[in-house]
Amino acid sequence: MASLYEDAISLLGFKNYISHDPSNLFTDWNPSTNHCKWYSIQCDPLSRRVKYLHITGTNISGILSPSIENLTGLRTLSIPHNVFSGEISIEIGEIMDLETLELQGNKFI
Repeated sequence: MASLYEDAISLLGFKNYISHDPSNLFTDWNPSTNHCKWYSIQCDPLSRRVKYLHITGTNISGILSPSIENLTGLRTLSIPHNVFSGEISIEIGEIMDLETLELQGNKFI
């Protein structure tokens, strides 16, 4: 159960680094709801660990939170064609299950 809590905390950390959400896409991202039901999140049906984070072309801006590295079961991080900026942490490469990383169309350094 601790890992489910860690996934939710990591996602909330990701949300905290979003500086502009013009469509209010993350209003359901709050501790009172199951993180597997949040916008853009898909979880493994058995473990309920976050497997996929997809946010494509929504014009959100911010910095890619280092908390994303704590999603140890993440297979796909797909946030292309938004306005994310700053540096991409090298630790993202240490997520063992990560198979797909889509960051194109942002303003990363």
